[in-house]
Amino acid sequence: MKKLRIFLFVFSLLYGCSPKHIFFADAKMQNYKMQVATDSIKSDTATARIEKMISPFRQGMAQQMNEVVGVAARELTYGPTQSLMGNWACDAILSQTYNFFGKKADMVANNQGGFRIRSIPKGDVTVGKIFELMPFDNQIVLVEVSGEVVKKFCDYLAVRNGWPVAGIKFEIVDKKISRNIKVNGEPLDLNKKYLVGVSDYVVNGGDKCDVFKGLPQMNNAVLLRDIILAGARAQTKAGKQLDAQLDDRITLVKE
Repeated sequence: MKKLRIFLFVFSLLYGCSPKHIFFADAKMQNYKMQVATDSIKSDTATARIEKMISPFRQGMAQQMNEVVGVAARELTYGPTQSLMGNWACDAILSQTYNFFGKKADMVANNQGGFRIRSIPKGDVTVGKIFELMPFDNQIVLVEVSGEVVKKFCDYLAVRNGWPVAGIKFEIVDKKISRNIKVNGEPLDLNKKYLVGVSDYVVNGGDKCDVFKGLPQMNNAVLLRDIILAGARAQTKAGKQLDAQLDDRITLVKE
């Protein structure tokens, strides 16, 4: 990760020296004409030095991004309410919470805009593809809440037509309220404590979610994409392909 940051910093310097500068062709004309600089700038000494400097980092990053962490059994597509990709990613997160926190979450949820690609193609899945899925440095946070807070969170999700989730199942009635909530296969107990895994963005009020604001949180600085990568590698190590099912973890009901 340190190499990646260094590469991005040096890349920004190189971009400032890139050949795609714009120049005025004739300053005497009333209507100025613009053209891209010629390739001669590519031989600029400073540019050559920077290219030589970043070349090892570019090669190292390419090797890292091209590492295959698993094989998708089919195209994992993304969509509203629930989807193959959303279910798989949240299942992967949930399966690794104990390894990263020493406590297993009862449920996890990720906001709709958190996943930035529409599908993971069938076949080899690389580190780079997971970076495309989660390009931001959002972290996974665990929050211990009562069943009442879980109900409020599900009602919040109901208005938004649901989010990708794992460990929980519920119905959304008329895009207004949640009902028949089950956590780990058991009916929700309003007086019981549950461990919920969400992003630091959501915990701190992102997407207008104030359900968890002010509550104690466990943050071990674990990036969401790192915990997804860990889940993918664990499935592969166990001889499994990356896959999920549309198991009605969120069901839309009209009344």
